[in-house]
Amino acid sequence: MHTPNKSYESKPNQQEDCREGYAATQSVPDANRDPELSENYNFTTELREKGYVGFWRKRDQTCYEPTAVELNVADYFNAIQNTLNGVLNRLFEKRSQLPGETITITNRIETSATTLTCGCCLMTCMKLTNHKPLGNLRSIPIPSGFAFAIQQLGIVNVADSPQERIFIPCFPNTVHINGVPNAQAHLWNPNAYAQAIEYATTLGLHFAAVDLRNKYGSAWWLFRQTYEEEIFELECSIPEVNFTKSHGRDTLPVPQWQRA
Repeated sequence: MHTPNKSYESKPNQQEDCREGYAATQSVPDANRDPELSENYNFTTELREKGYVGFWRKRDQTCYEPTAVELNVADYFNAIQNTLNGVLNRLFEKRSQLPGETITITNRIETSATTLTCGCCLMTCMKLTNHKPLGNLRSIPIPSGFAFAIQQLGIVNVADSPQERIFIPCFPNTVHINGVPNAQAHLWNPNAYAQAIEYATTLGLHFAAVDLRNKYGSAWWLFRQTYEEEIFELECSIPEVNFTKSHGRDTLPVPQWQRA
C-alpha cells in the first residue's frame, strides 16, 4: 500500500479499517474529546510522528503515478526576458547616464536580458530533466530571484486533499532545445553569457546557483492565472495550505513511483 508521508503512515499492526482511512483503535487518543491532547502541541506532534493520530486515505484514493504538467516554453521565456529587461533598465536608471550613449546601452541591456534568459531556461531544463547541455559543467549562476523560483520548481504532493494528487512539471517533447524556445536557441553563447553576468553585476544584479539534486518543489507554479474585466488574479488551484510558508518542500514525501 502506498503511504503518502509520515503523518499519513499507518503502522503494520493496526487494524485494516485504519489502513482504509478510518479511526485506528479505541485506545488511540481523540483530539476532539481530549482537551489535553488538543492544547498540547508537543504531545500531539509526538502522537502524529508515531502514527497514532492523523489522516489515512483509502486505497482507491492513493496515487501511484504523477500528473505531468507541461510548461509553455514560449511564455516561460518571454516572462523571464521581460522581467530581466525591466530590472536591468531600472538598475541602469539608478546610475548616471552618459549623454549620447542611451541607445547603445539600451541595446546592450536588451541583449544581456535575452542572454541571461537563455541561461535561466537551461537551468530549468537541467532541474527538470537529466539533460546536460553544459557538458561537465553542473551549473551556472543565474539571477538570484529566478534561481530561487527554479529551485522551488519541482514535484508537488498536494496536501489537505482527500484524493492524493502528485504534480510534476515537465517540458514538451518539441518546440525547444534544452529549455530554450527553438526561435531563440541560437542566441545561447557561453562567452556572451559570462559577459552578460559581468555587465549585470556591475549594475547591481545578484546571482545564485540552483541545486539540481533536489527534484521536489513548492506549489508556486500551480497558481492559476486569470484576467477578467482588466483585473489580473492568481487563484489557488489546489488547497491553500499548499501555498503557505509552513508547507515547505522538505516535508514532502517520496512517492512510491520514485522509490527504489
